[in-house]
Amino acid sequence: MDFAQAAGWIGTALILTAYAPQVWHLAKEKCTGGLSMVSWHLWLLGSLLLFVHAYARADAVIMAVQGVNLLAVGLTLYLAKKYEGKACTACQSRPTTTFK
Repeated sequence: MDFAQAAGWIGTALILTAYAPQVWHLAKEKCTGGLSMVSWHLWLLGSLLLFVHAYARADAVIMAVQGVNLLAVGLTLYLAKKYEGKACTACQSRPTTTFK
C-alpha cells in the first residue's frame, strides 16, 4: 500500500468517525432538532452518484468512502424520520425536522 492509498483509507476512517456524533445523538436523544433534511437527501444522492463513478473506475478507496457515506446518511435519514418533530432539551430552541 502506497502513501495515497493509506491516506484514502485513513480518510475513510475519519469520515466514519465524523458521522458518529450525529448518529449517536439521534439514536440516544431521539432528537432531530437542527437537521436539514434537504441537505441530507442531497448528500445521499451525491454519495450514490460518486459510488457509481468509483465503481466504474474500480476505485476501492472511493467505493469504501461512499459506501460508508451511504450507510451513515441512510441511518441518519431513517432515525430522523423515526423521531420526526422531536427535540432534546439542548435543541428545543432550534426548529425540528419535518418531512412535509
